[in-house]
This record gives sequence, C-alpha cells and structure tokens, in this order.
Amino acid sequence: MANQVFLLYLKRPEMKTIAAVLIVFLSIGLIACDTNMEDPLSLDDIAALAGMEAAFTKAKIYNDSLQAYVDNTGVNNDAFCHHYDSVFHHNDSLYGVHHKRYSHQNNGDDHAANDWHMGSGWMNGMGNMHGGMQGSGQHGYNSNNCTMANIELMESLMESHDPYHFGN
Repeated sequence: MANQVFLLYLKRPEMKTIAAVLIVFLSIGLIACDTNMEDPLSLDDIAALAGMEAAFTKAKIYNDSLQAYVDNTGVNNDAFCHHYDSVFHHNDSLYGVHHKRYSHQNNGDDHAANDWHMGSGWMNGMGNMHGGMQGSGQHGYNSNNCTMANIELMESLMESHDPYHFGN
C-alpha cells in the first residue's frame, strides 16, 4: 500500500522534478566522496620524498652494520667503524637536504619549518602534523608524504646511533 501511494506521488510533475533534483545532488555527493580530493604531489616533492626515503634506508643499513660490527668485535674506533659512521652521517645529511627541498604544502605533511642538522636531528623544535601514516614503505617509512612519523623514525635512528658513534 505504501509503495502504491509513493508511486502516485511520483506521477505528479512537481514530484518528478524534486526526485530528479535529489537524484542529481545525491549522485554529485557520491562522486565527490569517491574522488580523491587531494592535489597530486609535484615532481619536485616526489623526488624529495624518494631522496628522503633512500637516505633513511641507507642510513639505517650503515647504522645497523656499525652496531653489528661493534657488538660482535668490541671495537669502536677502527677503519670499519669510521667507514660505517661516515656513510651513516652522509645519508643523515642527505636526508636533511631532501627534506629541505620538499614543499611541506601537502595534506599529511609534518609542516616543519626547521632544518634537519647532520648529527643532531631537528633544531629549535618541530612544526605540527596535519595527518598520519597513509602508506608505508620499508621500515614503516611513509612514501606518500613527509609525515611526523617519518621524522620520528629518523630521530629514533639518530638516537640508536649515538652510543655507537665513531670513537665512543
């Protein structure tokens, strides 16, 4: 019975117009909800993100190598230690170079206006974060944006490196 009453109302011209308008608005709403509303990253930001991830990954590899060498040999100041430490800090520095090249204008970015300093991490505090992990690569590293989680991973790596720093 209720279906028949509803169908009678739809037969009226003004109801057809209202129904058509509702269908159009609902369709637009569904399309808008389904479409990614974020602007795509610029080529420069994509290159900077790739550079940051590569630098982080290499720094982690050389830090892990340094830690394994020191833990297994008990030696912390020979040519091997110097090599692992130097390459770690080279990549730490590259991380900062790439981070500085990144625009920090995208959703989910760390929006840090401060620079990464080789060997000491972030200076003068941090900016604020407007998003979270949206996609992750190696070691939980986010390849889609420059997030605070990425910065925290690099800072954690720096902290784990400190006790193994060449000559300590």
